[in-house]
Amino acid sequence: MNSRILTIALLFMLTVSLTLYFLPIHRSPPIAPGVEWRYYYREIMTSGGKMVYEVEATLDYSATDLSGADLIVKLSNNFKQRYFSESDSEPLASNGTEMILFRVNILDRKYPNGVYTSWWIPTDIFIGSSVVIWNLEFHVRGLSWAVVDGKLVECWLLEYRGDLEEYTILYERTTGLFVRFSARRSIGASHILMERWLERINVGWPILSLIRPLLIFISLASLAALLFLLARKIRERLRRFRAEPTPLIY
Repeated sequence: MNSRILTIALLFMLTVSLTLYFLPIHRSPPIAPGVEWRYYYREIMTSGGKMVYEVEATLDYSATDLSGADLIVKLSNNFKQRYFSESDSEPLASNGTEMILFRVNILDRKYPNGVYTSWWIPTDIFIGSSVVIWNLEFHVRGLSWAVVDGKLVECWLLEYRGDLEEYTILYERTTGLFVRFSARRSIGASHILMERWLERINVGWPILSLIRPLLIFISLASLAALLFLLARKIRERLRRFRAEPTPLIY
């Protein structure tokens, strides 16, 4: 292929992929009546290097109704707990199910008590933005990737660092949906580790959610090819320049 045509094609691919990649997204809240999703949750506490307790739970959410701007969400929490004691050879285990109803305002993401939900965040954010989740101010630190239900999606990476606790949360970039979080709390010799991640949701990911990882790959590959062509052209010109005889001046 002619190098000029190849350069034009690579520039076109780079421009289109970057335009789509940085396309501003302003979507309505991704959770509406009829949406169902599941989180897996795990929490462990250790003290002095020994296990104190462990909790595992599947959290099944169902958005059932919309009353004005308030979304009604039902939670079925199926949990298992194990408590460890030096005096017992076996941990004390229990399990159960609890049902909880939530009301969250879809316009400002707030529960009636003023706390912000973690289920989704705004999409019109960028690196360096601040986002309130629960009652904590998180900061957008960068981008990451995660696999959800077998699909690779690009996520905003948010962090909170306090004196006693640290949180890292991933949110899918196009929709703002929660994907995963990990947290650590420390009090003296005791440490609590928490994890929660999205296992499934009954709405399909937008096409842009699925192609964003591919777009960044195309952009980087096109840029690398353009730089290679530029470097080769510079080398060819330098070789021609060195090969030309220098005229003698009398």
